[in-house]
Amino acid sequence: MVGSVDSSLFKEMGKMGLQGFMGGKMPGGMDFEPLRQQAMTQFNTQTVPSLAERFTSLGGGQRSSAFQGALGQAGAGLQENLAGMQTLLADGLQKMKDGIISLPELIRTVL
Repeated sequence: MVGSVDSSLFKEMGKMGLQGFMGGKMPGGMDFEPLRQQAMTQFNTQTVPSLAERFTSLGGGQRSSAFQGALGQAGAGLQENLAGMQTLLADGLQKMKDGIISLPELIRTVL
């Protein structure tokens, strides 16, 4: 797993990438938007409320600069993780297409 992104999201990304590959769309033809949207939804429904609760319980509140900084760092980490996942999957699928790795090796790589 890359960073703190839920492993189920990473598994879903692998399935979508393989479907695109089998359909002749990969590498580079996979629509990564549904995965990005799922990660953003997870971030907004789990990470943001968790951070808000933590800062509220500490008395800092959600308007504090510390909260804003933590939220910014979490968002940046999410974007970095998504970019890494997309690159890893595309590279793995290209290697599979070129016959360098097998499907089981690709699955081990992305999971």
